[in-house]
Amino acid sequence: MIVHRKLALLSLIALATNACSMARIASGDRICPELFAFVGGSATDGTSSVVLKGGWGGDTKGVVMTHDCRASGGAAAQRFCDYLVPNTSWEFGGNNLKRLATCFADKVAAESLGNAAASTETVVIPATLAVGAAGSTGLAIKYKPTSMSQSLYTLTVTVPHIEQ
Repeated sequence: MIVHRKLALLSLIALATNACSMARIASGDRICPELFAFVGGSATDGTSSVVLKGGWGGDTKGVVMTHDCRASGGAAAQRFCDYLVPNTSWEFGGNNLKRLATCFADKVAAESLGNAAASTETVVIPATLAVGAAGSTGLAIKYKPTSMSQSLYTLTVTVPHIEQ
């Protein structure tokens, strides 16, 4: 009986978390300005990337849940990670990808990101993002969803170094 109550409670928490994450998309989401700042700041930092990882369990035994971000390439990447951890879903990585999709004026990239959120396979989507007067910057978004053998999703955003 106790097991059933715990399972019911976990299910309710999961549903509430998903609903809250999706509600943010419609209510003045800050992920786009944060992404633009990361991409714009990476122009001076060289190749930069952030790797957001989340889900049930972890890379080591005994971990119940994971929500972690690793930055490489400079201060802009670290600031983006600092934003992502408290402002993204630790469990529903596809929702984070859908939120990023709203940042792209390029409809093909936005649609590809939106479709990738429902994918069961790892996807890599190259995209171009307009960043102020500086023009546009290419980036790549890689999403590895959870699976039967992997309980964590991985979302990587990489801005390659461009020689000036």
